[in-house]
Amino acid sequence: MKKQLKIIIGLVLGFIIYMTFFDQNNWLLQRERMQNLQHTVEHIEYLKQENVRMEKELSGLSGNPEVIEKYARQQYFHKRDSEDVYIVIDTAKKSD
Repeated sequence: MKKQLKIIIGLVLGFIIYMTFFDQNNWLLQRERMQNLQHTVEHIEYLKQENVRMEKELSGLSGNPEVIEKYARQQYFHKRDSEDVYIVIDTAKKSD
């Protein structure tokens, strides 16, 4: 009886060790896949928020030439032929 119990316990432990480290779907691989899935879900959520922001921005441009010109000037530094554009970059560090 004791020998059978030791064999069964040995087989169960062997199976657990095999499934944890050596199987193609081992615990380490599953953990890595879950982290990858979580990262992908977070990235999808970020892209959804970015899509909403861009839709609002697009609806704000809605064909009004003055608004489109203002947007192009601010975002892409477009200018009229008679203008010069100066880009000033603040290199001073902000102290908290």
